[in-house]
Amino acid sequence: MVFLYVRDPATVVVLQIANGFLTGGLYGWFAVHPPELFPTSVRSTAISLIFNFARFLAMFGPILASTLIGFFGGYGPAATTLASIFALGLIVLPLLPETKGQPLPA
Repeated sequence: MVFLYVRDPATVVVLQIANGFLTGGLYGWFAVHPPELFPTSVRSTAISLIFNFARFLAMFGPILASTLIGFFGGYGPAATTLASIFALGLIVLPLLPETKGQPLPA
């Protein structure tokens, strides 16, 4: 939404700082939730695969971004389209198993 509707540079900077703090929370998730999902014998391998597979998929981001910029004719609509992947994450989030009060897998 920042790239579509905000035209004042000072407002963009403030919103990008807020975005940075909120986005940083995603990386905190890697240390908290996945270890509770996997047994000790495969925990480090599973977490490494999750983290690095996401990095592997991210390499297609610049290609997709440039294609979307060309398709939409601008940076704003392309950035908004790419950011919509977070909406998918919010939809999938309730489907994750709840681990509160359960022992770690052996």
